[in-house]
Amino acid sequence: MIEQIIRSLKGELSQKFTADFDLSQEQADDSISLAQKNIIETIKDEASRGNLNGLFSILQERDDTSSNPIVTHMIRKYSGDLGTKLGLDPGHASKIAGFTIPFILHKFQDMSNDKGFDLTSLMSMLNPSDGGSDSFKG
Repeated sequence: MIEQIIRSLKGELSQKFTADFDLSQEQADDSISLAQKNIIETIKDEASRGNLNGLFSILQERDDTSSNPIVTHMIRKYSGDLGTKLGLDPGHASKIAGFTIPFILHKFQDMSNDKGFDLTSLMSMLNPSDGGSDSFKG
């Protein structure tokens, strides 16, 4: 599901990255891939720790997503990856991460609310047999 959401947002994110954050198209594409990878890895890590309620809380905190500790971790990790893997300076990477992760998660929230997403749906999303998070090869 995350992959589908990010694919649907790729054009909008790419335009934002090139216009507002002054990234090249290649950097924008790489940034989108890194965001997807970071979100999926964090979801898998939290699920493996049994923190499904923490993950599910992200879906319920519509206006306060960035204060969620899981989201804060995602932003910090993504910002670091933007710096180390794309060579962006820390301030620039932090601005991009602070925009991107909440933006994607808000879209995920919208989609999950429209479809009546619950803990069972979250568990099935993590199951690789139905195109869950293991379908990402990045």
